Amino acid sequence: MHIAYQVFGSGELDIVLVPGYVTHIELVWEHEPYVRAFESLGSYTRVITFSRRGSGLSDPVAGAPTL
Repeated sequence: MHIAYQVFGSGELDIVLVPGYVTHIELVWEHEPYVRAFESLGSYTRVITFSRRGSGLSDPVAGAPTL
């Protein structure tokens, strides 16, 4: 299984952002409010975020229902 993740920003503190139910670590950068929040956090800390298993760029869950 592969989990897609991103690491950005700089600083001594690490923050892991746990996403909601449906996530996509690349598409979130197209939503301006998220971009502002991520850039603000990344200005003083290292941010780690990911796409949950079965959504976004992470591997699907075997046997899970699809739309």
